[in-house]
Amino acid sequence: ENPFDSKGKQNDFSFDFVIGNMEPIHDVYPLPLVIVEDAKLKGFVKESDQKVKVRLEAPQVRKGESFLSDVIFLCENPHDKLKVMCRSSYIPKNKRRTPYFLSLNSSAKENAVDFNFNFSNSTEDTYSGKIELDALFKDFVKGEGVTADVHLHPSNIILNDSIWNIQECLVQLDKKEIVIDSFLFSHGSQFLSIAGANSTTSSDSINVHFSDLYLGYISDMVASENISFNGVAD
Repeated sequence: ENPFDSKGKQNDFSFDFVIGNMEPIHDVYPLPLVIVEDAKLKGFVKESDQKVKVRLEAPQVRKGESFLSDVIFLCENPHDKLKVMCRSSYIPKNKRRTPYFLSLNSSAKENAVDFNFNFSNSTEDTYSGKIELDALFKDFVKGEGVTADVHLHPSNIILNDSIWNIQECLVQLDKKEIVIDSFLFSHGSQFLSIAGANSTTSSDSINVHFSDLYLGYISDMVASENISFNGVAD
């Protein structure tokens, strides 16, 4: 007997769709992401094997006045984990010829999730890197929040051809507390450090320290006309 269907029927099916230009719909009902060119959506659901697969391929997707091109999204559970993969090129409004290449890989099993995010650009000044983390969710109470341990793995980020280091860090989330155990982002004498706790206790605090940090790196990466940073934080 199938526990998912009281009539004993199993939902095994596949699908294959073409999604056309959604801009006319967006004009009536604003959407966060708008498919501009024909996209393919295909996959299957096999309730009998407890398997699912969804794959989206979209040549161009618009977000505001910026674009995502060559978008591929995949969600499946081939083994004992749910896996999600997404990759695309992000083209800012004011830098259409200098896109960022983005990729995200994630997997989840029971209460554990891991993320691997990569980015790179194609200009003479290199901005690229990798961010890896995993999270163990311990509890969730509606209205109170989540309890989890988030582990940030050490990695490198290249900003304007300079190699910056991300130090290993643990962030503990409780229903009424956040504890950051020594986040450090550094390059030589330049660094950003964050440590401490934020809770209902007045004596707790999160300390943020800068040293010789050039804020223009943030503007270069964000590439937005509405957000601009300049100068050195010390």
